[in-house]
This record gives sequence, structure tokens and C-alpha cells, in this order.
Amino acid sequence: MSEDDIEEQDMSTDMVPETTDSKKTKRLRWTSYEEATLIKLAGKLSAEHIASIMGRTLQSVKMRANTLQISLKSKKAVWTQDRIDKLQRMKQNGESWKDIAKSLKCTEMSCMKIYQRTFGTRDTALKNEVLTKFEVILEKYVEDERLVKQILKECSDAI
Repeated sequence: MSEDDIEEQDMSTDMVPETTDSKKTKRLRWTSYEEATLIKLAGKLSAEHIASIMGRTLQSVKMRANTLQISLKSKKAVWTQDRIDKLQRMKQNGESWKDIAKSLKCTEMSCMKIYQRTFGTRDTALKNEVLTKFEVILEKYVEDERLVKQILKECSDAI
């Protein structure tokens, strides 16, 4: 069932809100149809959008989701190889994280993390290998272990 189907579907009489005063509309109970709709939309649309579509308050939607033990948080985008390739090309072309995120329809942090996980591991392995070799050399010439650790930390931060 699509979002448009939900909006256009004729509301049955059990979905008509009960009115407590002339200015405000208050529903006392959730119908099974509303619960099913909430379950289908949870994670696909924002909680605010769901509330708007359903004619419920944001608080009501959040509380019902909690009662039903469902998450309203959006599901993470899947990182396909095509998206990763595009991320790599854009980064190599010098584009900003902001532009990359906008193009891939995700957050800057998501782009940075997937880039680091995918392409940064090789750099990290090389960095660790260099530091390990440097530590062996340092230990030959410097007797103070604290000094060796301090030098390695400063080198690690600099790399």
C-alpha cells in the first residue's frame, strides 16, 4: 500500500475522530487499520510525516509506536557497489563531503564513515606497519620506554 493509497483511501466510520470540544479533535483509541498503517510507514517516512498523513499528533504517533514496540527511525540506506564507486569518484575529484552527501542522498557522516571503512583500512594498515617498524628502531636507540611511547604517539598523530 503506497502513501497515496493511504491518503486517498475512504476513511471508515471507526476512524472518525471523537470530538471533545469544538476547537480540538481528540481520538481516544487507535483502530487496527491505523496501527497497520503506522507499522507499514514506520522507518519509511518521518514520524512527523506519518502524523500528518494519519491526522494524529506527533506525540500520539510516537507513543503508539512505543506501545507496538516498533521503531520510527528511518532504515539505513544500503551501500551498493555503485554508490561506493560514485563516492570514491567524487572524493577523488575533490568534491566536498556536503556535495557528495547531497548527491548520494545521505548524511555527510555516513559518507565519511563508509569511505573510511572501505578505503581507509589500507591506509590504516600501512600506518600501523610503519609505526611498528619505527618502534623497533626507536627501542634500539632509546632506553626510556615512556619517551618511546610519547614519540610513537606524536608520530601516529602526525601521520
